[in-house]
Amino acid sequence: MQDDCIAVALGLPRLKILWQKELEGHIEATVMYRREEATCPWCGRVTHKEHDRRPQSKQDRRLRDKVVFLVLIKRRLVESYRKGLYADFMMREDMELIQKEQGELEKRKVELERQLAQRFLTQNQEAHIKSLAEKISIGLDNLDFTGKQELLRLLVEKVFYNGQSIEILTIIPLSEQLHPIHRGG
Repeated sequence: MQDDCIAVALGLPRLKILWQKELEGHIEATVMYRREEATCPWCGRVTHKEHDRRPQSKQDRRLRDKVVFLVLIKRRLVESYRKGLYADFMMREDMELIQKEQGELEKRKVELERQLAQRFLTQNQEAHIKSLAEKISIGLDNLDFTGKQELLRLLVEKVFYNGQSIEILTIIPLSEQLHPIHRGG
């Protein structure tokens, strides 16, 4: 069998013809790259180890009014090598996704820490106010009549009397409104 008897119009490197057959409407030539190594499509490394070979059909120029089909036998890299590269590629994609999620989680963490600090501050202030209220309650219970009168002068802003009712406005807003006190019937 002759070598290099078919011109390749696909811009591929020189091929070695393994066998060819002429059929009614076309010519089929099985070819393989001359070089003995394969190049990794991901990293560009060259290896001489083969896992297997797979055919790939391509159409070439016409020869004697017949279509020429090239069946290119392509070498494939050692499977473990390919798996390693694929795993590396997938890990990089996963790492990018994890880093993006980590950034979002960091923002959420900062916000939750801020909310937690605010909650602790609020609880601390609430406990302080309760403690102060207890001390005031104890202090009020121990006041004599003159002390209670003095305290009322400090708390009451205005007192209104319209002949039938009394309305008291305090300096400190109270949780319960003081309703007018009605006199008589």
